[in-house]
Amino acid sequence: MDKRYLPPETRQLRDEQFNRGNHYCNRCEVFKPVVEFRNDTGQFYKLQLQCRDCIKAYELKTRERRLKKLNARQRGEKRYWANLFGNSCVRCGYSEFDTALHFHHVNPEEKEATPTVIMKCGDKGRIYKELDKCALLCGNCHSSIEAGNWAATFVKSELGYIIKELK
Repeated sequence: MDKRYLPPETRQLRDEQFNRGNHYCNRCEVFKPVVEFRNDTGQFYKLQLQCRDCIKAYELKTRERRLKKLNARQRGEKRYWANLFGNSCVRCGYSEFDTALHFHHVNPEEKEATPTVIMKCGDKGRIYKELDKCALLCGNCHSSIEAGNWAATFVKSELGYIIKELK
């Protein structure tokens, strides 16, 4: 708020505090040392109206809200793609939580990017190409195969890949 719109008593109090090295934060409504404020040449005192802590808290809350919306959208997209694969692990049949299902690249040399990274881009053609190289596994089976605890021969079917034999 511009200084000229404040009542005379408030204006005088803020001027006195500013001369002592303090500035008023509009959000937490407290006088704080000037070093706790960022510079802003557009304001009367050449400082922002909120202190660094209040700005940081606001930015964190805004970022969390944005991420929550983004994650909900991405979960919906992953659910859609998992449904195309039958929505269950090809090894053990797990299907309780779709967030626990992973897309495993059958041939890692052909991998361009993870499907979730491509989903963020929104290019459906690339997603289809990449998912065509994947099998749907639950988190436990995916970890086991990546760690080399078991190996399988994957065979292409109309719902992606299926396991022909376990080794």
